[in-house]
Amino acid sequence: MVRWRARLSFVASLIMAVAIQVHSQPGPVSNLEVVRGISSSELKVTWTTPQTAVHNYIVEYIPLEEDGCYSTDFVRQGYGAYPHTVTEVTISGLQAFSKYNVFVTTSSSSHVRGEERSREGTTRAAVPTGSPQSVLSTAVGTTSLDFSWSEVLCGDRRGHINGYHYELRHDGSSDVIAADVTGRSGSISNLSAGIEYRFRVAAKTSAGVGVYSNDVTVSTILTTRLVLQNV
Repeated sequence: MVRWRARLSFVASLIMAVAIQVHSQPGPVSNLEVVRGISSSELKVTWTTPQTAVHNYIVEYIPLEEDGCYSTDFVRQGYGAYPHTVTEVTISGLQAFSKYNVFVTTSSSSHVRGEERSREGTTRAAVPTGSPQSVLSTAVGTTSLDFSWSEVLCGDRRGHINGYHYELRHDGSSDVIAADVTGRSGSISNLSAGIEYRFRVAAKTSAGVGVYSNDVTVSTILTTRLVLQNV
């Protein structure tokens, strides 16, 4: 009889412990939203407090895609724990124009975690940190020059490349020929013959113009005149 009572008491204790644990587990947040922050390195996270008692919120994130051009395989990164009065957090130190999955998990005063909720968000674009590649002079005339280039390397774009800005100048003159193009080539006319010019180009995003390429130096063709003399 004593053995049966001990067993019943042990089972009752287990049931009570499970009931207490289930009862103390906080519910998940609701209305979780991830919006772009005020800069290209931030995401703003907001949520609504659950009905059950919460001691704090645990905020974490995983990078999914960086620079809008390649996927990543990173582990979840903890950002911080916040008291129950907080319903808005700005995550900083992120990469521009990159997609993240943000997690918010509730926690009780006894450190029992509730259900997590997650939402994806993408940071704002920034100016490109790299320049266009393989800048070349493709055609040379007496009064015209043609150039081409390839796109900025993945990881340096910092946004959707929506165009390019180029500049052409020559020593001894303060004049600069500048233009915006959407493609990866440019044709410049009405130049002077036999003059050495320097060309450079930069990519643009919605945030502005990025880093210029190194100068490419090329000279227009010098014209010659054939003078006929009477003999």
